[in-house]
Amino acid sequence: MKIFLSEAPADYSTYTFPYALYASMKAGDDLNEVYSRGFLPYSVPEYIPSDKILFYLARSIRIDLNAFTLSAENRRVRRKMQELNPVVKIKEKDEVPLERMWKLVKNYSKERIGDAMPGSRLEYIYHFPFLNKIGVFSIEDKDIGYVWLIENDNLRHYWFAFFETNYFSYGIGKWMMEQMISHAVDENKKYVYLGTCYGEKALYKVRDFKGVEFFDGNQWNKDLAYLKEKCKTDRLRQKDDLKSFPDRFSVF
Repeated sequence: MKIFLSEAPADYSTYTFPYALYASMKAGDDLNEVYSRGFLPYSVPEYIPSDKILFYLARSIRIDLNAFTLSAENRRVRRKMQELNPVVKIKEKDEVPLERMWKLVKNYSKERIGDAMPGSRLEYIYHFPFLNKIGVFSIEDKDIGYVWLIENDNLRHYWFAFFETNYFSYGIGKWMMEQMISHAVDENKKYVYLGTCYGEKALYKVRDFKGVEFFDGNQWNKDLAYLKEKCKTDRLRQKDDLKSFPDRFSVF
């Protein structure tokens, strides 16, 4: 892993002139190191040199599986979903029929994510060298959801989830995440990484799961009251704010 800095948008009102931290990886590098240092896989292909695999440093969040137990909300959603007799399997990426999965993935992305997830980005993420497993959720032999996973013996990264939105009333999104966490416990993994935690919309990850800790820029932090306050006051830039930095990786 090679770490480098790239200039980020400046804020003259507070005299803040930031540089963002990135890591360049190659297949075979130690995933445990990159995740333990707070990095997550970068997935906007138009900004990435074609010969690089990049990770970015962020306020990421993970579950310490030694501290994980089912919450009352987890149990409630489990009971609701059990009415449907769902089946959960984790498969090697290449074992999942692509055509069947791709239709659901594209429909979900169009409905729930929109312009932030064009087809080119979906293709890049699916072919990301470290993405190696897929969680498959089905009812009566019909797949209703998928989770794209990065994992090894030590960790699991719950990267992107896609599901049939007509199951929203059952809490399917929460259930899928809980199932992937509980399965990781059964496999004796140490951590499940759940992506970033910015803004109030991300706080469901904090409320619904036990064992949460977050990367505060220096270390993994268990002060969830502080994390909640940070999320409530986050000022999130939009993608258009970054258009002046199309070559921000050219330094590397």
